[in-house]
Amino acid sequence: MSVLGVNDVLGAYQYANRTQKTTVSGTSFTEQLQKTGETVDTSKAAHYEKIIDDFFASQPMVKAQMAAGGFEIQSYGVVIHPDGTANYYVCGDVSPEKKAKIEVQMKAEGEEKAKRKRRYQELSKEAAEKRKLEMELAYKRQNMTELLVKQAVDTSRVTYTTAPEVMTSVVAAYENNIMGATGILQ
Repeated sequence: MSVLGVNDVLGAYQYANRTQKTTVSGTSFTEQLQKTGETVDTSKAAHYEKIIDDFFASQPMVKAQMAAGGFEIQSYGVVIHPDGTANYYVCGDVSPEKKAKIEVQMKAEGEEKAKRKRRYQELSKEAAEKRKLEMELAYKRQNMTELLVKQAVDTSRVTYTTAPEVMTSVVAAYENNIMGATGILQ
């Protein structure tokens, strides 16, 4: 059973961008109740009218608050339920001016992000090239070290390490001196 004996009238009494108290069909709340032919509790009807009036009286303040935040009201309304409770709603969107500012800011941030990304890619490429050169140098050092280790000559307590060209001439001179002195080469 409805508060006023009418089930559908309260649900139909909603507002969306309207400033007069009318139902969806355009008649006032009280007129709508009277058309149903049911008895109207005027004190409850007056209470609901006050809820509705208060809601619409607050809209200029709500509109100003939303405008201060950069929003526009798209629709608003009040719904009174059969149990006597009321729900209010205000739907809004960002104002065109604020949208334009946001878009400019987002574009600037996007450009800055793209610029940073390009810079990081350049730095990454430079670092990769530097690492490549360092690795090549380290590889060459390792090869030279291994080569020199293979070319080391141990003469009891002293180890001499020389380049391959020097070693060839040293070996030839050694062979010539030793072999020539003993008469082996003659």
